Amino acid sequence: MPTCCLTAPRRPAALSSGFSAVELLVEIAIAALLMALAMPSFGTLVSRYRLRHAADDLSAAIYLARAEALRRGGNVTLRGATAPGCSDADDWSCGWLVFEDADNDGVLAPDEKRIQVWPAPRGILVTPNFPRASTYLNMNRWGRFQNLSAFSFTFKSAVDRDDAAARVLCMSAGGRIRTGEGDKC
Repeated sequence: MPTCCLTAPRRPAALSSGFSAVELLVEIAIAALLMALAMPSFGTLVSRYRLRHAADDLSAAIYLARAEALRRGGNVTLRGATAPGCSDADDWSCGWLVFEDADNDGVLAPDEKRIQVWPAPRGILVTPNFPRASTYLNMNRWGRFQNLSAFSFTFKSAVDRDDAAARVLCMSAGGRIRTGEGDKC
């Protein structure tokens, strides 16, 4: 018989490869168990990311207020913003805004220009630590705060309130801004 006509023997249908339904269910159960074990640490990771993101946003707002004060010759204010569900403009957990403050009273009047607004950081409590009873930050024409020199903000998760995961944004009297972990500068 010529070699061109020979074919290899075929495998029986019962020996074909693949997963049985029982094997597939066991692998799904193992994957679900691993995901259930990883979820608590993933929640902490997301919480720490949100804290860092909120601190970075407020730092960006401070830099923007400085730049706008230099550009406009002063009269720029950074303060907590009112938002739906927030009754108090002094609550920085509701977000913050930078605006041109012609009369330096810390209140956004209808004739004053809003420069930028940051929304409330979701699930984050923002606490200002001002040395005096000031509730807003007013910038002079040299890009320095008129109503105080050094201050800090503490960022904590509204859900777990873990002090170890807290972030702090500190500004020194010289104008240096830094962020760190914990609640102390």
